[in-house]
Amino acid sequence: MIDADLVIPPHRTPAARAQKLVPAALAALGAICVVGTASLVVGVWPFAFGEVQWRVQTVAVVLSAVPQFTLLLTLISVAGVFVGQHRAVRAAAVAFFVLAALLTLLVPVFALDFLTQRHLQNLSTVPAYTRDGLRIGASAAFLIPFMLWAGRRGWTESRKDPGGDESGAGHGLIVGQPG
Repeated sequence: MIDADLVIPPHRTPAARAQKLVPAALAALGAICVVGTASLVVGVWPFAFGEVQWRVQTVAVVLSAVPQFTLLLTLISVAGVFVGQHRAVRAAAVAFFVLAALLTLLVPVFALDFLTQRHLQNLSTVPAYTRDGLRIGASAAFLIPFMLWAGRRGWTESRKDPGGDESGAGHGLIVGQPG
């Protein structure tokens, strides 16, 4: 038997409180993505696409930020699904697709420019330069399939009711509900 004084009101449960907190967290995560992108753009300004050294350094900075952006987009997706913010999940899915396409273009360009720039390094710095370039390029290339998968899953989960109608029919037996 449950004492009536020990029952937590529905609006004070941890789940209900999280429902109020997650939209603010989504806004903060979105703001971090925007600020991070702006910081990357300002950090490589002025653009010098004709210089190999500038391209290698710029793409290395962008590729180094990919794991952080992937984590932020994953958190946005999970939080959006948790509170039913379908637009946030859809926006994260689109961002995953855009980032995967950008990486698909940047990784081969980075590899070619990296090989060109590697021959201009001092012999004593070539091993460290090679390790850093391989680490940056391989980690970004490794994340492309994950981003495509996460984008696809986010796109399908961003529909308002992926299972059918809202009545719960067809979802199997749900304890405590008629039907």
